[in-house]
Amino acid sequence: MVSGVFALQAVAMLFLMVGTSLWSIGLFIVIFGAAYGARTLARPSILAEVFGISHYGRISSVMVIFLTLAATVAPVGAGWLYDFFGSYDLML
Repeated sequence: MVSGVFALQAVAMLFLMVGTSLWSIGLFIVIFGAAYGARTLARPSILAEVFGISHYGRISSVMVIFLTLAATVAPVGAGWLYDFFGSYDLML
C-alpha cells in the first residue's frame, strides 16, 4: 500500500514537471492530493504493524516533531534554491 501511495505521488510530480497545461496541473492536484491523504492513513498502520501498538504513541510523536520541522523548513529551502539558481528545477 505504501509503495503504491509513493508511486502515485511520483506520477503526480511527473504531470507537474512535464505538462504546463491546466489539465496537467489539475491531474497533479487530484492525484497528489489523494496520495497525500492515503499516506496519512498508511503511516500509522505501518508504525503499529512494525513496532506494535504499545510503542505507537511514543514513536509517532517523535516522528511528528521531525516531520513538522521538515515541513516548516521546506518552503524556505525551496525559496532559497529559487533565489540561488533562478528556477525550481533542482528542487523538483
